[in-house]
Amino acid sequence: MTNKLRWLLVAESGEFHTKSLQTRRRFRRVLRSRLRAGLATRAPAAWVVRPRRRPLMIRAPEHAVESAAAVAAHTFGVHAVREAVPFAERPLDLLIGELGEYLRPRVAGRTFAVRARKRGGQRWRTNDFAADLGARLFDASAGVDLESPEVEIKVELFGDTAWVVEREWPGPDGLPLGTQERVVSLLSGGFDSAVAAWMLMRRGAPTDFLHLMLECAQSDHATALAHHLVREWAPGTRPRVWMLDAEAVNGVLTELVRSDLRQMVLKQVMFTAADRFAERAGYPALVTGDALGQVSSQTLSNLVTLDAYTSRPVLRPLVGLPKEEIVAQAKRLGTHDLSARAKEVCDLGNGPVSVAASPHDLARAGGDVVEALVEQSLAGLRVLDVSEWVPGMSAVPVSGEPPEGSESVHVDKPGDDPAVPHGRPIAVGGRGAVSVATRLAAVGHDVRVVHPAAAPGLSEGSPRRAAGTGSRQDAA
Repeated sequence: MTNKLRWLLVAESGEFHTKSLQTRRRFRRVLRSRLRAGLATRAPAAWVVRPRRRPLMIRAPEHAVESAAAVAAHTFGVHAVREAVPFAERPLDLLIGELGEYLRPRVAGRTFAVRARKRGGQRWRTNDFAADLGARLFDASAGVDLESPEVEIKVELFGDTAWVVEREWPGPDGLPLGTQERVVSLLSGGFDSAVAAWMLMRRGAPTDFLHLMLECAQSDHATALAHHLVREWAPGTRPRVWMLDAEAVNGVLTELVRSDLRQMVLKQVMFTAADRFAERAGYPALVTGDALGQVSSQTLSNLVTLDAYTSRPVLRPLVGLPKEEIVAQAKRLGTHDLSARAKEVCDLGNGPVSVAASPHDLARAGGDVVEALVEQSLAGLRVLDVSEWVPGMSAVPVSGEPPEGSESVHVDKPGDDPAVPHGRPIAVGGRGAVSVATRLAAVGHDVRVVHPAAAPGLSEGSPRRAAGTGSRQDAA
């Protein structure tokens, strides 16, 4: 195996160039940080460099090029990744001669086109460069075809170097992860919620997940889906999966709520519990996979009604997409096969479902039972660090204070390895608590996380329109 070093040119999203100079610099700093974190996790032999007056680049040994390119091609804020060979700039005729010798075998007997782009102070025009290089290659080829050539010769001209592109991988575009505020995305395990979470990540918002553990839900399946999203699209990050204990909800609603409103009351419980959790944990917005008109509970009238039960924005990135496009996107993201295994067994309706339920209708149908179910679900709050998750493990219970008789441990960093007692309950607090507690739970410790998200908060059950949000999601 050779250790010859290769170059990867990283082209940033076109949106960078619509921003102010200060914002562009901030985005580029975040992008470099995300690339370094991803390479450290998935391609540790490669590293990020940014030579003066050149674009962002990755240097990688030959054996690590594919893995390094895969990391960059799955990094938000990247438009494309190009493996390229550098040629030092010199007088144009000498540069054309050297490039011609290198490229002639590539065009032999085939039609071709030269695509050149420059960034820098060259005195000659790009079109002249392309025409001269094409003339040098012409006699070895089957001719020039600018519309549909068999071979495209791509040359990037930066400062004092010409780069011949060997291979190219498309990136996701968007904004670097971490340039927006953190949000929490409701995750069921199906197609829609996973794609919705990815789309918010693509807009630069670090995304944690919230799963309601209904008796028909598959919590381990939902966590596996979150783990896939993080591993493939946000390596080096530590998102959380929060879980609310809603196992009693379906049985209670089936018994007490009339059939045509049962589905909407279930959604009312979900939205109210999610909003109250987000208030305690400090998330400024919720994310859902709702698509307008896809099912009865997602009519415009019903979505407006459900929004009355939240005090923060509900972001719906799929709202205008048909199901076919959502499923196609899931295939591109790699979540399709996991989501396809999720069973849609949470439909509580037995016959027609109301397509225009009002808050008054839901208040009459749910009564006091909604508030009781919301508080019960919040009381059973659990959490996992997705990056530390082991299939089959249970989520870690969360409490506002260390339980009596437990050993309190404070950790500041996710990578801390504190000494813990054996045979005693452990209560972990601090900024690194979720990660450390997840690792301890995975090896069998009786552990819980101490976090303000489990502290008692607002309890009114009527629709709410405005409330402040904190920034406590990083407290553990």
